[in-house]
Amino acid sequence: MEYGLFDWLLVILIGLLTLLIDQLEPYHKPLSELQLADPNINLSFEPSIVPNSVLVFVAIALPAILIAALFPFRRRQAGATVEVRLAMLAFCMCILLNLLATAFGKKYVGRPRPNFVRSVGMTDSSSPEPQLQLVRSGRLSSVALCAHCGALL
Repeated sequence: MEYGLFDWLLVILIGLLTLLIDQLEPYHKPLSELQLADPNINLSFEPSIVPNSVLVFVAIALPAILIAALFPFRRRQAGATVEVRLAMLAFCMCILLNLLATAFGKKYVGRPRPNFVRSVGMTDSSSPEPQLQLVRSGRLSSVALCAHCGALL
């Protein structure tokens, strides 16, 4: 049996579980009038300051490159290959467990985004009753068309 095979299978299983949880329908929390009037969810939409590609590179690619780059310096020592393999395994496990916890938290514990009220097209002057009912029931949080970007929320 290959060394660490079950460990890598566990990493793949956690990755698949993370993808599965990310695809599930989130819990829809009913919102009251008081919650809809909360200024913390009525902020304007701002584009991201740092692109996602830079975040992925800094958080995943750069540490993996550094772990792999240290291998030639430790190659002469006994057990260096196993050490690098275990370091990559631990790194992948940490990243996937973090993604799993984040996906689970966003789906089942999360709160409305800071620009929620504006992104569903509701303002103080215009709040049509059918749309308001969908927002109150929590159903508009994932099926509404974003007023600013045209994407599904």
